[in-house]
Amino acid sequence: MIAARFYAVVACALLPAFALAAPPARFVHPGILQSRADLQLMKGKVAASEPPWKQAWDNLLRQPYSSRLPRQGVETLTGNP
Repeated sequence: MIAARFYAVVACALLPAFALAAPPARFVHPGILQSRADLQLMKGKVAASEPPWKQAWDNLLRQPYSSRLPRQGVETLTGNP
């Protein structure tokens, strides 16, 4: 009972410190190295059908793992046969 009361007091004492903490930084996806500006540039090049941007986009869409729709299940591509 004393331990529970102690933890409650400590939690109440620390709560203001957490409430005043800086807001979290913007999320940065760990699997993509391009910035928003890079993506906008690529989008414009593809929309204008500029080579090699448009051909690369078309090649990407032809790949069996490329889809704009979510897929069920989890697949891990490791490069091993």
